[in-house]
Amino acid sequence: MSEENKVYTIFDRPYGLRFIGLIQMAFGLFGLLATAGIVGAILIGGPGIQDGMGYIYSILIFAGVALPCLLIGNCMDDLRRFAVITQII
Repeated sequence: MSEENKVYTIFDRPYGLRFIGLIQMAFGLFGLLATAGIVGAILIGGPGIQDGMGYIYSILIFAGVALPCLLIGNCMDDLRRFAVITQII
C-alpha cells in the first residue's frame, strides 16, 4: 500500500496526542453522564432540584464540559492544529 493511500486511525497517532484525545473524550462522556443524572433527578423529583436550578445546571454542564471536551477530543484525534491550541488555552 502506498503512503498516500494509507488510512490513518487513532492507533497511528503519536501516543501523547492519542492520550490527550482519549482523556478529553472521557471527560466529555462523564459530562454527558452528569447531565443525564441531573435531568433524571429533575424528572424523578429529587430534593433541591425542583426550584428550576437543575435545568440551568444541566445546560451549564453540557455546554461547559461535555460538548467542548467531546469536540476537543475529536479534533485532537484528527491532529488539527487549532485543537492543540484550544487544549493549551
